[in-house]
Amino acid sequence: MKKIKHFSELPRLEEDPILGLQILFDRDLRKEKVNLSIGVYKDDEGKLVLLDSIAKAEKAIQPKPKKYLPIDGDPEFNHLFLEFLWGSKDEVVQSQRAFAIETLGGTGALSLMIELLKVQGYKEIAIPTPTWPNHCLIVSKSNISIKNIPYYDQEKSEIDKNFLTSLSTLDDETPLLLQVSCHNPTGVDLEEKHWKEVLSLVKKKRLFPFFDLAYHGFKHSLKEDLNPLKPFIEAKIPLAIAYSFSKNMGLYGDRVGALFVAAENEEGKLNALSQIKRLIRTTYSTPPIHGGELVKSLFKEDTLKTLWFQELEKMKSRIQAMRTTFKKALENENLHSLARFEKTAGMFLLLDLTPEEVLSLRDRFAIYLPENGRINLAALTDKNMNYVVQSLKAIKSVS
Repeated sequence: MKKIKHFSELPRLEEDPILGLQILFDRDLRKEKVNLSIGVYKDDEGKLVLLDSIAKAEKAIQPKPKKYLPIDGDPEFNHLFLEFLWGSKDEVVQSQRAFAIETLGGTGALSLMIELLKVQGYKEIAIPTPTWPNHCLIVSKSNISIKNIPYYDQEKSEIDKNFLTSLSTLDDETPLLLQVSCHNPTGVDLEEKHWKEVLSLVKKKRLFPFFDLAYHGFKHSLKEDLNPLKPFIEAKIPLAIAYSFSKNMGLYGDRVGALFVAAENEEGKLNALSQIKRLIRTTYSTPPIHGGELVKSLFKEDTLKTLWFQELEKMKSRIQAMRTTFKKALENENLHSLARFEKTAGMFLLLDLTPEEVLSLRDRFAIYLPENGRINLAALTDKNMNYVVQSLKAIKSVS
């Protein structure tokens, strides 16, 4: 590789396909502009929300010296997170073969696990596509190749018929990255019949399942959304889960997440933890304090936990209401090709739009969404709904 001596000789990379749109949106002076790109929850007025449970937790935190946390995070946070997922009496907690660590958001958890796979010598990881673009960026920086698995049938708005067949062709012991619920970008999740087949293939081919759980509680409930994972835990299969508190607690800027790893035994747990701690020490040393303190408060205080559950249910219900309203509005305008999303859950939908149509929405109507046509339902409101639908009708009539 040619040595680049000067910064001016470096190739200039494009802005992030999602976060980069926020920069363009902020520069846009049109009053009617709508940002459907970034996956954050907004209320009926289109405003970012500070949960009351988080606000109350913030007020209750007593000022204290800002010490360094341990490399793997606050031990109390890690313990409470384990119990939050599985309960204190579950085998995976009692057996001492699993651990949880506090991370820099869900992205930090994903990055750490991918780096550990690199340390283990893995050269390839299977990822169902389409997926969150950052999955591929995180993997590519580790020089691990990606085996694309067809996941979504855009025309039918359902799981691709070749999904399971493609999984069955993977080499033994291949890592497999799967989203648990509220799939990003499609909103279409694996059904129970799919999960049973995935588990069977994981056992047969000794695949390593790595789960991304970024929208916990936005499909059914905090308890039910873990159901796809429980058979894997009960089978005592080595696995990992990258978890984010950005969405379900609204802690986007606090960057708080967790990595859960279940090993084959206690020795495997200790070895994996030691490797991950070294990775952390050589990148960011220790996680920040504040976000983890807020999460702990909601885990520990029953009144705050109950309030959080209620607020999460309210967020989920508003998104579902926007999904229903949006579908009806599209159908009323005979935009049936855009309204095929009966079996979706969570914030996102993948509209059947070309990159040219997406660009037209931005240029003509100041409506911002990624090139793949993904929209954030939580950014729709009763006030902007008609404008968005009429704009979609306009660009479809031209194309």
